[in-house]
Amino acid sequence: MLFSFCACTYRTRPLRAAPPRRYSTQARGARGGRAVGSRAFRKFCHGGVERGVGLGPGPGSASGSGSGSDSGSGSDPRAGADSGPGVLPGQRRRLRRLEGLRSGPHEGPNEGEAHRAEHGYSCRATEDLERDLEDAAVSLHNRTLALQRAQIVDALRNKLDQDDEDSRLILKTVEDINLLSWMIIDYQQQVHQKEKQLTDIKMERLLQKKYGGDKLQQNHTMEKRQKEKQAYVNVCEADKMLHKIERGRRITTIIQHVFQNIIIASRINWAEDEYLKAIVLHLEKNVVSQ
Repeated sequence: MLFSFCACTYRTRPLRAAPPRRYSTQARGARGGRAVGSRAFRKFCHGGVERGVGLGPGPGSASGSGSGSDSGSGSDPRAGADSGPGVLPGQRRRLRRLEGLRSGPHEGPNEGEAHRAEHGYSCRATEDLERDLEDAAVSLHNRTLALQRAQIVDALRNKLDQDDEDSRLILKTVEDINLLSWMIIDYQQQVHQKEKQLTDIKMERLLQKKYGGDKLQQNHTMEKRQKEKQAYVNVCEADKMLHKIERGRRITTIIQHVFQNIIIASRINWAEDEYLKAIVLHLEKNVVSQ
């Protein structure tokens, strides 16, 4: 139960985020800002190495002559830069490379290039040192939080051993926190299930929508085909009707001619008979032209 309370305390305790990375020296110069500790690092990289001294006394500083000249004391500036307390191995390597760039010859037409290379490396060395300092600060912060949690656990354990009113109140609070934690976990599981169901419903809705669109397209295609088929049938029926009408007219014309020939062949004076006269005149009409 105590471990559960500590875990809840760890989850609910707001942790400070790691400090953000600072910009490089050139970017800070362009922005007009100034980072804390950059001046000390520049002094450490430029001034200390140029004088041949590090963070602490080295073998080169053991001479009792007290001479401040750079050439004549017989001291090794590398030893002074590497033997200082608190200097990391990576920092020592960077300082040695920086010292090698500074101690090299800068004469002739390559002096400007050497100076630019020295300046660029000094900036990179400064950024590396600042990054190491930030990592150390983050590590110290995390260890401090771990120590505080351990102290809280120890204080709670000692308090619970006393078995008084405060300890019983702490136990009740821990039980309440544990109950609330389980309730939160249960609600989170329910939310997850609801979200899963909602996702399934959305997928089903998309499938139904796609199926409905396919059916609508199929119905539209079938209606279009039926209309085309009906139009074709109507045209065919109209052609058939016209063909039948034309055939009937031709048959009627043939019958008229037959009747005319019969009347003429019978040698009857149809002009005297009004009835025959009307028939003959009617047969003279062309049914095809009508």
